[in-house]
Amino acid sequence: MLTVSSQGSDLSLNLLTLSFREDLEREFMKDYRKKSLGHVRAALLIAIFFYSVFGILDGLLVPAYKESLWFIRYAVFTPYVLGVFLFSFTRFFLPIMQPMLASVILLAGLGIVAMIVIAPFPVSYSYYAGLILVFIYGYTFFKLRFIWASAAGWLIVCAYEYGALYLAQSPLSSLISSNFFFLAGNFLGMCACYCNEFYARRDFVRARELEEGRKQARVANRELEKRVEERTAQVLAANKDLREEIEERKVAQIALKQSEQRFKSLSENSPQIIYTLASDGSFAYVNPAWEKVLGHRVDEVMGRFFVDFAPPEDRDLYVKLFKRIRDGKETLEDVTGTLYHRDGTKRVFSMYGVPNFDPDGRVVGMVGII
Repeated sequence: MLTVSSQGSDLSLNLLTLSFREDLEREFMKDYRKKSLGHVRAALLIAIFFYSVFGILDGLLVPAYKESLWFIRYAVFTPYVLGVFLFSFTRFFLPIMQPMLASVILLAGLGIVAMIVIAPFPVSYSYYAGLILVFIYGYTFFKLRFIWASAAGWLIVCAYEYGALYLAQSPLSSLISSNFFFLAGNFLGMCACYCNEFYARRDFVRARELEEGRKQARVANRELEKRVEERTAQVLAANKDLREEIEERKVAQIALKQSEQRFKSLSENSPQIIYTLASDGSFAYVNPAWEKVLGHRVDEVMGRFFVDFAPPEDRDLYVKLFKRIRDGKETLEDVTGTLYHRDGTKRVFSMYGVPNFDPDGRVVGMVGII
């Protein structure tokens, strides 16, 4: 069994059936059905419209046989698809959505095969192009999985070959010509459907991993906030003692210096970007993680403004957020933002910011984590 693994995880995908392991497959299908339901309902109505409107062509090309062709379009296909559309509003539809949609495509293809058999040659030769449209619809627009779409497609191929050879008795030259386009269209449709589902599954895995990363980041941020709160409480208690006795102030200053050194050590070795901004929005401090993540050296960042590293379209937003922290003393959590890497590419991050207070309780800027 051919499989491909997602980098940094144990998630694997069967390259033949495009299926995850059992537990993840259930999670993916639940998400896929939920996201596809609105699109599928619209696709069913569009299928009814186009399959019906081609009845005009029946009346123009084969007026003598139009009643038989219209029976297929309006008495068989249209009521069935309309029934599937109404059924989609029940709770029983989602678990069997894929086979139901495959049956719609199969019925559409078999209906056109029947029209090819009924219509006299050479008019019948014009109807095989309708099968190409069915392939395009089923493989690319109908949200069918690769397995179901391919099964329906090849059943239509078999039905067409049987009908053309034994029922319609099409000339060999026209059969060969139509098969070139017919089989090529089916194969290209399979390729398109395969790619669509493959990338849909890949994006699902990446979104899942991104959400897991965000959860871990939130946990780490809460832990850091807890440490900051604990450290702030210690500093406030020390300040109270310092007012009572100068000697205790000296001891507390030494303890505070040691605390700052520990914080600096933690910051210098943190994999996350930790920085402080002055009241004008310029960098007052940035840890080495900036260079590792965004490529700029620390000396290239210090003194510059935060918005210098942001895309032009995001700068006004960052200024407003900074003012909310500086002037409103707000704490911002899990803000999604974009910054430029040194190589010119854009990188998306989750950002956190809190006011930075001086010993007198005045806001002198902010402390941020990326």
